[in-house]
Formats: sequence, C-alpha cells, structure tokens
Amino acid sequence: MGIVGLIVTWIVLIATAVNNKIVESIGQWLIKNMVEPFGQLLFEKLVKPIGQWLGYSFHYEQVEKFQDVSFMDFESRMLTMAGLKEALGDANINIIGVWGMPGVGKSTLVREVAKKVKEEKLFDEVAIAIVTQIPDLKQIQLEIAEKLDLKFDKESLSGRADLLKESIMGTIVLKEEAGVEDRDMIFLPQLRRLVLHRLPKLMSFLSTQKSAINDAGEIIPECDLDFHIPTLLDQVVFPYLETLELSYIDSEELPQNQHRARSSFKLTNIQTKPRFQNLRYLKVEGSGSLKYLLSSSTARVMEQLKSLSIENCKVMEEVLLSKDLGEEEEIIPNVLFPRLNALILKDLPVLKRFCVGSNIKFPSLKYMRIEHCPKLKSFILKPASSGITVSKEVTEMNSEEISLTTMQPLFNEEVAFPSLETLGLDHMKNLKIIWHNQLAEDSFSKLQELVVLFCENLMSIFHSNMLIRFQSLEKLVVQDCGSLQEIFELQGQDVRETQAVTAIPLKELDLRRLLKKKQVWNKDPQGVFSFQNLQKIIIGECESLKSLLPASVARCLMQLKDLQVVDCGVEEIVAQEYGAEAAARLVFPKVTFLLLSKLPKLKWFYQGVHTSEWPLLKTLRVNGCDQIEIFISKSLSFQERVEESQLKTSIQQPLFLVEEVAFPSLETLGIDHMKNLKIIWHNQLAEDSFSKLQELGVVFCENLMSIFHSNMLIRFQSLEKLIVQNCGSLQEIFELQGQDVRETQAVTAIPLKELDLCRLPKMKQVWNKDPQGVFSFQNLQKIIVGECESLKSLFPVSLARCLMQLKDLRIIDCGVEEIVAHEDGAEAAARLVFPKVTGLLLLRLPKLKWFYQGAHNFEWPLLKQLEVCGCDQIEICPSKNVSFQETIEQSQVETSLQHPLFLVDEATFPNLEDLILGGNYNMKEILRGEFLEECFAN
Repeated sequence: MGIVGLIVTWIVLIATAVNNKIVESIGQWLIKNMVEPFGQLLFEKLVKPIGQWLGYSFHYEQVEKFQDVSFMDFESRMLTMAGLKEALGDANINIIGVWGMPGVGKSTLVREVAKKVKEEKLFDEVAIAIVTQIPDLKQIQLEIAEKLDLKFDKESLSGRADLLKESIMGTIVLKEEAGVEDRDMIFLPQLRRLVLHRLPKLMSFLSTQKSAINDAGEIIPECDLDFHIPTLLDQVVFPYLETLELSYIDSEELPQNQHRARSSFKLTNIQTKPRFQNLRYLKVEGSGSLKYLLSSSTARVMEQLKSLSIENCKVMEEVLLSKDLGEEEEIIPNVLFPRLNALILKDLPVLKRFCVGSNIKFPSLKYMRIEHCPKLKSFILKPASSGITVSKEVTEMNSEEISLTTMQPLFNEEVAFPSLETLGLDHMKNLKIIWHNQLAEDSFSKLQELVVLFCENLMSIFHSNMLIRFQSLEKLVVQDCGSLQEIFELQGQDVRETQAVTAIPLKELDLRRLLKKKQVWNKDPQGVFSFQNLQKIIIGECESLKSLLPASVARCLMQLKDLQVVDCGVEEIVAQEYGAEAAARLVFPKVTFLLLSKLPKLKWFYQGVHTSEWPLLKTLRVNGCDQIEIFISKSLSFQERVEESQLKTSIQQPLFLVEEVAFPSLETLGIDHMKNLKIIWHNQLAEDSFSKLQELGVVFCENLMSIFHSNMLIRFQSLEKLIVQNCGSLQEIFELQGQDVRETQAVTAIPLKELDLCRLPKMKQVWNKDPQGVFSFQNLQKIIVGECESLKSLFPVSLARCLMQLKDLRIIDCGVEEIVAHEDGAEAAARLVFPKVTGLLLLRLPKLKWFYQGAHNFEWPLLKQLEVCGCDQIEICPSKNVSFQETIEQSQVETSLQHPLFLVDEATFPNLEDLILGGNYNMKEILRGEFLEECFAN
C-alpha cells in the first residue's frame, strides 16, 4: 500500500461439518442457496460478539461469493486468492467470509493469502486465529497477543480486550530497526481525514526504536528523554490532509514537570516539507498538556484553514506562540488564516490571549465563540512598550499575568474582524470591556449577531462613540451579566449636538437576568441614533430596571412586532419626556404580540398625557401588574387620575389611554393574577373596539366585580371563548342591570362557543338579568361551571330555549338549586330541547332540586352519556303521569321527599348509552312509571 502500517486483520474460517452422503446429493444446491443466509447467521451469533469484547464494531458485508468452486483440485485457486487480496485492500471492508465444504483447503488458502500480503507489504503483520463453532475466546486473544509480542497481565476477557486495543493504538506509525533512518520524512499523501479520539496511552504518531525527536527537531536518545513526546512530530507529513481532530489523546498520568510548553504542530522546514498546507478543519479537545497550539511558522502554512476549534485544554495559555522552543523569534503575520471562517475557544481555564502581536487581521472570519475562558482579557496582546521585544513579553506573561491597563478591553485596535457576522461570549467572568474605543476602521462592520452570557463583571455593551461602527448588527442577546447597568451608554456626549442621525439596524433585543441594569439607554438618543428597525424586544428578570424605552425611541418603533416585559421592576414602559407640552401620540403599527408579566411596580404605559394606538395587535397578555387598570377611555382626564393617585395610593392606575378604536385587531386577551383589578374596560370605548376579540381569559383577579356591562357587550362580535377562574369577588359575568333589555328590538347574537367558569365563590348569577330581546347566546357549544358555591341557577329560561348548538354541559361542586331559572308569570309548559347535547355531567350538587321548576317537557335526542353523582335531593326520571305540581306541593310538606330532575315523555333519551349514578345517598327511586323502555331505549 506504499506506507508502513500496523493492522490486525481478522479472517474468520468457518468449518462446516456436513455428512458426505448429503454432500453428494445436494452439495452444489447447498452452496448456492444456503451459504449467504448461513454466513449472516454466523456473523450475528459469533463474529459480532467477538468484535464486542475486542472493542470494535464489525459490519457485515459479503464481498465475494465463492460458488461452484472446486477446492479439491483448486482449479480457481489463483482467481480466489486475487479476490481475497483485493478485498483486503479495500478500506471500507472490515470482515471477509470464506465458505466451503470441509476438507477443501480453506485454512491453507487463508495462510497463503496471509503470506502473500506480508511479502507484498500490504500489511506489516497478520494475526490468524481459528474460530470454531464453539470458540475459545481466551485462546483467540492469546494467539493474537503472541503474534504482536504482547503479554497479558489481566485474566478477564474484557481486560484483555482493552489491553489489545490500547497496545494496537499505542503508536500509529511504527518504524522497524531495518527501516528508514530517524531523520527521514514519512509522507502520507493519500490521507484526507485523521481523527484520533480517546486514546489515553497514545504517545506519538511516529515512534523509533532508540530515539525520539523533540520540538526543536533534535534527536534525543531514549535514555535522555525527560518530557512528553509530542503526538505529531515533524517527520510525519500530511500534504493533503483536510480534516484533523484530536480529542482526549494525551495521558493525564504524566508528571507535571514533563508538561513543558510545546506545540503539537510545529513545522521545521516549511519550504520543502509543508505538512498542513491543505488543512481545512482542525479540532483539538481534551488536552491536559498543551500550553500552546501552533507556532507562527505553522500558522503561516495553514492558508486553507476554515474552521478552528479548541476545547477543554486545561493548561493552554496561548493559541499562537511567536517563539517556539529552540527557534529564533518569529513575527506573527498581519493576516492570520486568510480563509478561516469559524473559531471556537471553549473551556480553556488559563488561556490568556490568542497571541501577541500588532495590527492582526482575520479577513474571512464570520463566526467566533469564546466560552469559559475566565483569564482571557485581551484577544491580541500588544507589547507593553516598543522597547520590550515580543520574546521578553512572552516570557514575562508566561510567568505571571500582567495587567497593562486597569480596564483592558477584549478586542483592541491591534485586531480586526472585517467579516465577522456572529460573536458569542459566554462565561467570561473577568471581562469588563468588550471593545476598545479605537478599534480598527472596518472591524465588526459586518457583525450581525452578538450574544453575551454570564459575564459577571461586564459594565456596559456599547459606548456612543462605538455604536456607529455596528452598521450590520441585527440581533443582540445579553443575559446573566450581574454587574451590567446599561446596554447603550450615551453619557459621553450631548446627543443633541450632532445633526446626522445614525440608523442602527438592530432587529432583535433580548435582555434577561441583568439584576443591576437600570436603563437600556442611559440617555435619550434622539438626534443621534435611531432604532427604527427593532422588531422584537424581550426583557426579563431585570429588577432594577425603571423604564424600558425613551420616548423618542418609542415613537420610532414602526417595525416592532413583538414586545415582552417579564418579571422586572419597571414603573413605566415608556419613560416620560420632560418638558413636552402636547399630548404624546404613541403608535405601534406592526405590533402583534404584547406581554406584560410580573411587573408589580408598573403604574402606566406612559405617565404623560397621551394616546396609544395598536392597529395590528392580536395577542395581549397582562398578569401580575397589581397597580394598574387595563383600559380606559380618553374621556376620563388622565391628569386628574394621576393627581388623585398621589393622594390615594390604593387607586388603580390606567395602563392604556386610547382614542378612537381600541385594539381593533385583538384576538386573544389574557388577564392573570391582578389582585387589585376592579374594572377591565371603560364604558366609553368606541363601538369597534375589541371587535375581533375571540378569546378572553381572566384568572386570579380577586377584586374584580364583573366582566361585561350590557353597553360593552355589543362590541364583542367575535368572542368565542371565555374563561373566568379564581376571581373571589366576582358576582356576575354579564351585568345587564344598566338598561331595560326589552327596550331594544334588535337582538345581538354573541358568537360565544365555550364558557368556562371555575372557583368563583361569590358569583350568584352568570347573567344578572334575562337577556331576552337584546342578546342571544345561541352558539354556545360547551359550558363548564365548577366550584361556584353561591350560584343559584345557571341559565335564564330564554337563553336555555336557544341552546341549539350546545354539546357538552358540566356542572360540578356548585350551590345551584335549579339549572334553568324559573320564568315568572309563565303559564304554558316550557319546552326545553337540547338537540345536540351528547354529554351531561351533574356532580356534587347537594342543593339541586330540579332542572327547571315550572311545568315543562324535555328533549335530549343525542344525549349519550349522563352522569349524576352527589345530588341528594332529586330523583332521576319521574314519569309524566306523576303531576309535577303535585310533587312540588308535596315536597313543601315532606322535606325528605325526592324531587324530579327530569320530566320525561316517550323517547326522551333515545340514544343514551351510559348512565352513571353515584353518591346520591338519599335517593330512593331511580325510575318511576311505565315509560322505562321508551325513555332509555338504548
């Protein structure tokens, strides 16, 4: 194959004992039709387990079928041997099957093939082990070990397997005594990808019998070695290598004094023997001995390098060293890695810098992430003075960290990243300043995304004189930086002096867990910077933050779509603009999602006289904001309410001041944990306000008195789902008391489909007045009412007659005495039809007496499941033959008499499938009369 190598090859010989008489009759048929499945079975039952204890994963692939071959006379011997040799030379094949009847010479053939491949130097060594139907695994291991001159010091199968694996991988390239001289170069011209992973006993890629070569290129006798031999020495050349990955390959058992500074990739003769000139991807991980990675001479050769990743190297202090051991000082080139587009530095606890140098440029670098490098203060370190040479600087900085300035930036004027698009800084606990005021002219000009996480001592992100450089920045994420006080520090100049306004292209701003951050902008940037491209703002867990947006920034947010403020100490979203005389007009034309959550100090959206417009807002969620009301009309003087709030601290503050139509596109509104909220919306809102609202959820508003007034209800022409839960003071949902509902002839159909009312202990009525003639709720499909102990009845009778779409009705743990309220003055028997109800659940209703008190007839044509539990005062289905009025009169005398729940007629429940009764302890009679079969036909 042209290279010196050590490969252990398994050739599995399968001796099949077959009766001679059977062979005579079906021999050829057996070979042709059974050998392939038989070989697969043997592979699964025998070869694969052998691979497991050896620590390798074998893959079955049949390379050659030896069919119709007479091994008795070996007429095809040469053809068979050529096929085997070709298969052995294929790097993609790791198991070869040789099948044949007993006595045809399979073992002889294999031994001849082994002899030939050694003579032709296809392999250096071939170990042969006979695997029978009942293999002796220890004997197989012993045969391999003897061939490789190994001695076992362990008895277990797994222990021996580990020793075999480690011994085989101890040296990648082995030089024989009679081979080339120590100074000769070893070329691997075909190698494109080299991955060495978790080889703790690997000492070198190249090993000699009597000597080793140090980093300076000097031959050292074996007896004089006093430090760790580098993994990749200068004598091994990979002229076309494209990918190199080294992970966890050096021993951690070496004495500390052996871990001298060294490079795994030092190149001694770059003109004649370049080793890594075509390398494109380099990853080094898990080294416990590397203090630096590359010499500058090696770096010069890596012109094709595109990706460099260095992770978990515990003692690495520098990536690039300008002065290697035994060499003269070299100058770092001004252009480093001209094609490098990705750089990752991660988990390097003592890394101090990338290198020492001046005016260094990474022209193609697009992605850079630096993570868990706590001692990295300057990416490129400039010598302290011109009188100090680079070598002296390196020596001094290797001995002890020297602080050149009290506030040393990570990126200074000595480095430029003209193409960088993404920068991530993570867990840099000593980082205080990211960039210097005097950066190279084109550095960071293409930066699109900046992510800063867990930088505990970072003071600020941008100064005003730096911000103008970031003309491509679209995404900024800053999280868990405990000392950060502001993001945009504009204090250094009077922002109104400059007339030219710089538009910052920032689209997404994500700030979370910044405990000391008081402001995002420490000064209103009006007249200098515009943030008109912002589309998404997320602010979370910033307890010191007082306000979010300066007024000038808020007025320019024409592209904003998503605004979320969660768990902060903000008192207002938009800071008041002092000196403003006219009422502010705040328009957010593209906002579709607004979340204000856990803001206990929030008083208003904007303190001054203003109106806000949200034409496209679809989802609004407000929770945990105890000091505010939700909406209020401009007809109430905002200034009067502010003055009043200064005298009465308990009065609720308005969140929004609206004019004209309020939230015309809003579809979902959630109000949650607003313990002091009393009023949701004001009566004077425009008619088209909330016209598209589909879902309203009100949860844990302890002081809320009602949800809808009659003059507000007409606005909700799209409302389909209403959820009200855990509101301790709520007495009714629909308050219709304000007008005579019969005065208006036009009936408004409310599109409500789902009504969910739970844990409302003071709610006496859902509708405080029969809405007949004004509102219709004919679209209701699902009603759930639970844990409303003060509720006396659920429906007005006019509403019950119109529930043509109702499918599911559940009433649980309530104080209801009747489901449908009695209609005073009604003379004729009421006809109550529920044509689509399929499920009816009445659970733990101890006061329930009847479904409807007056004379009536029920129809439940599609009811399939009826469950009644814990309803002690009722019977289930008394016959129509029993006078309902007589039953009522009798119950007034005999309080213990059971009351009818349903008055039934023929085929009242024609499709009922499940009837569940339980916990009705006082029930005496389930069914009465002659309509048993007709009522429950199914």
